[in-house]
Amino acid sequence: MQSKSSLFIFVRKTGDVRVLKLKDIKRDLLDLSCDRAPAPIEKALPVIKALANKTRLLIIDLLLTTERSVDSISFQLALPQAVVSQHLKILARSELVRCHQQGRQRIYGVHRKHALLIGLIFELMSEKGNG
Repeated sequence: MQSKSSLFIFVRKTGDVRVLKLKDIKRDLLDLSCDRAPAPIEKALPVIKALANKTRLLIIDLLLTTERSVDSISFQLALPQAVVSQHLKILARSELVRCHQQGRQRIYGVHRKHALLIGLIFELMSEKGNG
């Protein structure tokens, strides 16, 4: 059975949908020299790398239901706050999550820019888990 975090869906501008395995993506990325990689690939790398981590996928899964503080995410996942903060920093840098200040707390939510991609990934993971 496939690991839930090992599959990714890509929707191209042409409307084509491709499902790729993480190991194939990693192999293809290793084949590319950073100085030769086309601009779209360079832009996609931070998003792909950010999604290639189980903890970050769990964080995104929590944020799909509602915005949350670092403390809330930390409590829900039973992880140290510092660990959650580091993962959120990576997710924010890749624009998968957004952050705003509410009093003294930073509140995180899924960024609209990648909401469709995130939704498709989690839909695929739930289908694979049930099939």
